[in-house]
Amino acid sequence: MSRSTFPSRPVARKAGLHGRSNSLLRVSALAAVLGAFTLHGRHAAAQDAAEVVEAAKKNPTAIQKALAAGKDAGGKDNPSLKRLRVDGLETAGDKVKVTGVYIDTGAKPNGDAESQVGDAAKDLILKLLGGGKKALFSWDGVATVGAVDDKDKPKGEPTPHAALQTVANAAGSAGTRNDPRPADRVYLNGSEFGPGGDLVLTGYRADDAAIEAWLTGDGVKAIASNPAVRKKDGKPQVTFAVKEVKAWPLAASEIQKLLAGSKDVATQRLRADRAHFVYDGAEAKFVVTGARLGEDRLEEDPILDAIRRLWPDVLGGTKPVRIGLAFPAGVDDPAKDFRAAVAARPALDGVRVDPGAVFGPAGEFMPAGLQPGLTAAQKKDLNDAFQAVLKTRIARGDAAADRYKLLTVSPVSPDRMKVVPVNALKDELRKWAVRTRDDVRLSRLYFSDDPAALAQKHYAVAKDGGGLVLVYQVATPDDIKAVATEFNRLVLKYFPQGIAEVKLEGAPTPPAETGSKEPLLPGLTAEVRKIMAGDQKRWYGVLIERGSFDADDRYTLSGAVDTEAQNEELAALLKRLAGEPKWKDTYFKSPGGADLPPQAPKLAVIPMSQMLDRVQRVTPAYPALDGVQIVAVKYDDTAALVFEARTVGTVAPGAVAKLTDLLIKHPLYARRVIRPEQGAPKVRIKSIGGPKAADDQVANFSLATGAKLLAKADASAADKAAAKAWVDAGLLNYSNESAVWFLSAQYNFLYGDEDKTRRLELVRRDLYRVIDLEGPLAFNGPAQRRRRYEAAKDFQGAARNELEALCLECYRDVKDGAQPITLAEPKKDK
Repeated sequence: MSRSTFPSRPVARKAGLHGRSNSLLRVSALAAVLGAFTLHGRHAAAQDAAEVVEAAKKNPTAIQKALAAGKDAGGKDNPSLKRLRVDGLETAGDKVKVTGVYIDTGAKPNGDAESQVGDAAKDLILKLLGGGKKALFSWDGVATVGAVDDKDKPKGEPTPHAALQTVANAAGSAGTRNDPRPADRVYLNGSEFGPGGDLVLTGYRADDAAIEAWLTGDGVKAIASNPAVRKKDGKPQVTFAVKEVKAWPLAASEIQKLLAGSKDVATQRLRADRAHFVYDGAEAKFVVTGARLGEDRLEEDPILDAIRRLWPDVLGGTKPVRIGLAFPAGVDDPAKDFRAAVAARPALDGVRVDPGAVFGPAGEFMPAGLQPGLTAAQKKDLNDAFQAVLKTRIARGDAAADRYKLLTVSPVSPDRMKVVPVNALKDELRKWAVRTRDDVRLSRLYFSDDPAALAQKHYAVAKDGGGLVLVYQVATPDDIKAVATEFNRLVLKYFPQGIAEVKLEGAPTPPAETGSKEPLLPGLTAEVRKIMAGDQKRWYGVLIERGSFDADDRYTLSGAVDTEAQNEELAALLKRLAGEPKWKDTYFKSPGGADLPPQAPKLAVIPMSQMLDRVQRVTPAYPALDGVQIVAVKYDDTAALVFEARTVGTVAPGAVAKLTDLLIKHPLYARRVIRPEQGAPKVRIKSIGGPKAADDQVANFSLATGAKLLAKADASAADKAAAKAWVDAGLLNYSNESAVWFLSAQYNFLYGDEDKTRRLELVRRDLYRVIDLEGPLAFNGPAQRRRRYEAAKDFQGAARNELEALCLECYRDVKDGAQPITLAEPKKDK
């Protein structure tokens, strides 16, 4: 190759090599300068880092105090600084290595101390310590708690307040609806560090010493391993800056009141058992759990709004706390089983359980239906019946068993059941039975769907009565119709609009009539009356007015006795009869087979002898009873009051009517007369002797002889007795003769009762008869008067004058409207 071929290439290569060399030289020079600068910067940063660390050692508490104040280097609020705890500063190469803990709120995913608070903390530390402006900080030594990942799921250790809230939730879950745990009344919503590096938890708690003790005790122990908890001498350094709330607004009991007060039925069928705060990652949530009846469509928004209004400061605001309703699937209303269980308990007669139960303000189970107004004992029995139903359903072991267990803590309240006057109806029916019939046993008045239970019973179904059935026992066939008739009359009285029927699926209706019935009662009351009538010496004056069953279904006697001792004898008699099979199984056993001893007799003590004495004194005052002289009295085996008397001929109907009238107008003796609703009162006059007709000869002879005996100034006892006998004979045979009555007045005036009042009562009685027979209306009044004067002509002296004066006084009394004496005791004479 000739030189001319390539004249310029070498020159060009030289030129290129020269250019590259210059560039490399320049780069090398720059690198050297930069390296020197970097070495100088690193050296300066290392020096500043050392200064910062050294300054921190001189004032070890200053940094944490500044962070706890929550103010950045410019004096602005920065709450994130409060969540940083600096445990120490040390040099790490050319950097200040920070050790400690940062509590992330989870506001941003994958957060750490450097990204959340690094710059602000560095500036604050440098300002606080002075110098070290070029110091570099490393945050790798700061542990982060509470961070969340890209899906907002917890990442690493939770925040202390979320961790402790979780522990509180676990403690609260150990409680029950009726025994809630204090931990459920805690809401922790923040964690930060105090000036000394201690963990400070913020939030709310109920003002309750038990809650404070739990927080500072078991609560702190449970989070002691959390990196945010510093220990000193082995003790966790945790303090609480929580607000104490006097009455916890979000207690389950308060929410239950809210649910029960709703107008929405589906809401009323919820029962709040537990209400507490939980954390879902970094987010707080308020949860209500409990029980549910049925599967009615639930409108949640009104419930959530109402709950939020219970504590708007906590649940509301620009970022409201999410509320969750965590009720399980609903259970069927056990109305059908509950109704059957109630019907099987006689103590709950008058209760009808209908579908449509809800929960009350205290969480009580409130069935729909009817009730008669229950006593405390009956309410307990109602609750027992409900628990028995639940026990049966739980025993099935199906998917709903656990949900039925939730209902066992709800006491039953009948307050939602309509009160109906079933008891008043039964009471009036019982009074009617006691007043009109013996041995009517009103066994039950209840709501029944089960005809099989009634097949052998005597019963009546109320027309339009909603299933109301009367079950009874009687002693005679006539009583069956009478009881049914009276029952239907009273049903119409107490339920004029009827009772709405609420039939349950598959529930039968009792027929109006069934086949063969149980035997009639054997008639214990009639038996007792026979015993009384058969031994008048022992049972004299005992009236068995009625044998009946009281409200407790115990056989009871009512009536009257002559002496209190007879009540004790009657008690002994009933005890003996109660042991005899004929009576024991029919009168002294409950429908369930339990022994029902008779009630101790407490018959009114009305002395028979006193009544007889008054009747004997009073009846002669009435012309209707002329020709009747009462001798004795007793009761027959039908409880009729039988007066034995000497009579002239047959007893006139008017005599019995007048005697009855006198008796029933007396406030005490009226008790001795049985008065049926239909028919006349049971009073009889039985003749035990006497002339078939009035004998004028006997009358005239008794008048003459009696007058002669009474005229004796020195009459002996025999004379007086003879005079009384002749006077009585005259009154029996010749009661329409005024002279006989004047003679009786004379005898009573001279020899009558020692008690002046009683003596003058009979004198006036007799003189009133004299005045009546001799009065202006009497067709033979003047003749009667002449015969009287003739009969009493030998009766003279002061006594005659006094009797005549008394006669004039009686004339004035009769003229003024005086009436004959009655069975009432006379007022004392002055």
